[in-house]
Amino acid sequence: MEARLLPGLIADLEYWDDTALRVAIGLPACVWSVPFSLFALAHGHNPLKAPANTSAAPAEFSERMSEMIVRSHRVKR
Repeated sequence: MEARLLPGLIADLEYWDDTALRVAIGLPACVWSVPFSLFALAHGHNPLKAPANTSAAPAEFSERMSEMIVRSHRVKR
């Protein structure tokens, strides 16, 4: 389960039931994305400047194509 709390802040919860260990585990996590621009740094500007679009509106599909994807190592075919 994943929740986008703020732009750049994602909370998620992973749950799995491991029969080999005879245990059910829930793992909460939080991902914080910090904007960093090498281009701004090279030109003497603040490399950690917030992006112009900080609204909570859903991003367009083309913008989401470059988002980080994290897959669990526990998922196997």
